[in-house]
Amino acid sequence: MENIAQFKWEIPLEHRIHKVELKHDLKSNQVKINVDGKETLQCKMRESNESDVFKVETLSCNFKIEKIDNMFHYSITVDGKSFRGYKKEYMKRFDMWRKEGKEVLVVYDRYNHVLYGNGKLVAPRHDFVSDGCMTYFEVDENNCHIETVSSPITKTLMNVLYINNWEVPVCVDKEEEVFTHAVPPPTKGFNWRAWF
Repeated sequence: MENIAQFKWEIPLEHRIHKVELKHDLKSNQVKINVDGKETLQCKMRESNESDVFKVETLSCNFKIEKIDNMFHYSITVDGKSFRGYKKEYMKRFDMWRKEGKEVLVVYDRYNHVLYGNGKLVAPRHDFVSDGCMTYFEVDENNCHIETVSSPITKTLMNVLYINNWEVPVCVDKEEEVFTHAVPPPTKGFNWRAWF
């Protein structure tokens, strides 16, 4: 069995995505949190980690490790919400698209009607057509446009992104919220099963 349990979450914040990595050393009982590759928190694992706050820019986050039967369950909270609850709130305001390969990240703020490409504010050109609006812009030499049309199902406006004339699906939340790892067998001088 591996001695390190390691898991990752991606937290969107406005027009960027931050990568949070949790490393749990099962031998030393040490927990490390890295945000975007930089260590931001190091502590010993204990029953409650609510006081161990780490920041993702303006967001206050906590991690939680629970032992249920013979499994550790790892989760994070973001600004007092569950990871999934935070992302659900984010997606009410922002449309986000990611193109694989040479990554292109496009974020549209529906509240303020501003558009970002790879973290930078872009100046789009709008053309109004009979059934909606066409928005044209460039991201790192990629020709992009968004078609804003009425959804036949929900009867609300929806945005469809094309990069170099290829449709890119809008991001949906399929990321794991809670990760699990088997509790290691007891070792000399330390019994995980007695930890709780």
